[in-house]
Amino acid sequence: MAAIAGLSTSAIVGDAGRTRAQWGASTPVAVATRDLAAGTVIGIDDVTVAPRPRTIVPDDATTDAVGRVVSSPIAPGEVVLERRLAGSTGPLALLDPGAVAFAVPVDTGTPPLRTGDRVDVFAPVDSSSRTSVGATRIARRAVVLAVDDRRVLLGVDGPSASVVARALLDTAVVLAVVA
Repeated sequence: MAAIAGLSTSAIVGDAGRTRAQWGASTPVAVATRDLAAGTVIGIDDVTVAPRPRTIVPDDATTDAVGRVVSSPIAPGEVVLERRLAGSTGPLALLDPGAVAFAVPVDTGTPPLRTGDRVDVFAPVDSSSRTSVGATRIARRAVVLAVDDRRVLLGVDGPSASVVARALLDTAVVLAVVA
């Protein structure tokens, strides 16, 4: 019985050694332990450091993820990459380079929003009149940076910023959630 167990263990160890040789040396990386949504501040239980074959690890894999803000969703088991983490902290961590943040008042027409959601911003066709018919899209895929009961902090791309600012000064804007 002991001889069979010894042969079995030897075979398993041999297989592991061949697999290691096939993939090469490993390197430690942070791996998500659960779904991490955009805007999540990574906690100690959200990641684990695990070895992965160096040949398949992207150059921007990190081991230092705790305390960082997720800028785009990370799935469980996925290696945490610098490109998926924000460069700064707080709500502005989700702000795209060159984007501008605006506080948009919440009203009864505001859809339920969460940090990290993407929205299109609409304003009346004629922003000088609240009685105009129709609306036009003035910003696409703006990112929700923060939400409270009075306002939505919204990150808008640079080219759309002046149009959004004018609409906020002249009239109300409407936010529509997009996929």
